Amino acid sequence: MSRRGRRRNGSDEINLTPLLDVLFTILFVVMLLNVQSEQTILADSENTKEQVAQLTDEVETLRNELKARNAVHDTEEIYAVNAVLVTMLNVTEDGNHVLKIYTGQNAVLHDTFRLGADRTQYISEHVGSIIDEIVKGAEDRPVFIVFYCTAGEIYRREEFTPIKERLESLKEEYKEVFYQIVEK
Repeated sequence: MSRRGRRRNGSDEINLTPLLDVLFTILFVVMLLNVQSEQTILADSENTKEQVAQLTDEVETLRNELKARNAVHDTEEIYAVNAVLVTMLNVTEDGNHVLKIYTGQNAVLHDTFRLGADRTQYISEHVGSIIDEIVKGAEDRPVFIVFYCTAGEIYRREEFTPIKERLESLKEEYKEVFYQIVEK
């Protein structure tokens, strides 16, 4: 009995059904994972789009703030070079209340006069004439007036009132006159 010549009685066919079941199951799982990952990618891309839009808005806001700061800085430089600065300071000298007016960034003494409740009309007119003279000499440059008012140096409020009123009227009269009162 030789085995060479013997053939099996069964079929030589291979049963592919279990192999195909496994293959289709793997394919189904891969397709499900693909669909789920696409949904995740879409959700992530929507979040990313929102974040990009938000960052774009923030960048635009920062750019606008930077432009504003640069404009203010440029304006400050222009006014520092072109503006006429006036500093008014009330002091006590030899028992008298005196107003000193300085001009320019180097604080050159422009005028000095005595204050007093009995001199309110004179104070108003004199301050007005001094500022008029400075504004006319400014040749369309802005004039910035700072009045340092130390409460301990002013004898009465009546001394301060005509100066403040005159500064307000000068601001209305001249377009390029600005003032600030600094009370200490």
